[in-house]
Amino acid sequence: MSDISTPRYLTKSKFKLALECPTKLFYADRRNGYFDRNSDNDFLQSLADGGHQIGELAKYKYHSDPVGAGITVETLDYDAAVLETTKKLDCDDSAVVAEAALLVPPYFVRVDILIRDKTSKTIELIEVKSKSITKKMEQARFSNDSGKYDSKWLPYLYDIAFQAEVARLAFPGYRIVPKLLLVDSSMRCDLDGLHQMFPIITKRDPDSGRTRAQVRSPAGTTARSLGSLNFLKEVDVSDIVADLRLASVNNPAHIPSPFSESMLTFMQWAAVVQQQGARFFHGVSKNCRACQFKADIGEAQLSGVHECWRLAMQQGILHGAHRIDRSVPLSIDLWGGGAGSKSIADAVLSKGRAFLADIQEDDIKPKAPPKDPACQHWSVEWPKFRLHPKPGQPSCSMSIGSQRWIPGSGHCT
Repeated sequence: MSDISTPRYLTKSKFKLALECPTKLFYADRRNGYFDRNSDNDFLQSLADGGHQIGELAKYKYHSDPVGAGITVETLDYDAAVLETTKKLDCDDSAVVAEAALLVPPYFVRVDILIRDKTSKTIELIEVKSKSITKKMEQARFSNDSGKYDSKWLPYLYDIAFQAEVARLAFPGYRIVPKLLLVDSSMRCDLDGLHQMFPIITKRDPDSGRTRAQVRSPAGTTARSLGSLNFLKEVDVSDIVADLRLASVNNPAHIPSPFSESMLTFMQWAAVVQQQGARFFHGVSKNCRACQFKADIGEAQLSGVHECWRLAMQQGILHGAHRIDRSVPLSIDLWGGGAGSKSIADAVLSKGRAFLADIQEDDIKPKAPPKDPACQHWSVEWPKFRLHPKPGQPSCSMSIGSQRWIPGSGHCT
């Protein structure tokens, strides 16, 4: 498929991007020419943490001979993958399919492992992650001490919740059972060097331009030959998915309130944004600092973050004395370092500061005087905030960058 003919379905990866910031849907489309720092980062990370190999091992947890039975849908073509998935699911009353493709326009998902039981009318969705799970976190239902879903787990929970919603549309009348398959670090593996049995083969996807990895199982491998796979921990998250699908999406800086009332409302709206292919822009936040669509000086591709800054200035959200130029540091390039719970980026954005040189000392200085009596006053230097001490006393500082900024002067040196 060419880039021009590639459908604009809301996939798992696009849903994840939209949760972070709907504007990213526009920047992620290769047809628009924007730089993407994560183009191969996810692939490299998955190689580092053994994600692909865990995914291959998971097939043996649910099927005695996944290779011999050919349970995996290999093709990347949307229509061909859906057709192959349907055929595999219809072969038996109880069928296991890996990389199952579900298409319910405008949604398309690939499920790591899908188990269909026609007799009980159930669909099990198994989302495989190489992330370790502790008994304490499982008992807490992936929540932190404040009772909210842990930020490190929330993307995975939204991932399986999105898949479950698409499965409900694809299999009316079936009970959907969403599960995470994780690594139980308290369990031991029966075979030494198990991961070495499964070599990784890489190739580049012609449509996305990203490197894709596949794991090859050794010939003749069966579940019996691998020993116990009890270190792969299955966690039913039906209760969490039921909660997330109706709970509001908490991202007010980038998602307007009418579309964040629930996950269902949000995914329907995000699908429209994805299909239209136009850029939606709602605002900026401290999270823009880590955006993968920020290009550096000399990069030939477009820079999404700088485009957002231009839009924010046009709409009066941000103000600055400079033109948008990659050589001019943005206000979010300033890092708070040891500022405790205070977000320096939030502080300067709330003042509407577009550029580093626009930041005033009052924007970021502590509300209360420093506890250290040796420190007399604040100054702001690029690359350091520095509390200037009394003579003969050491200074206190927070490292934040690579240039010197003169407060109130309107320029960097």
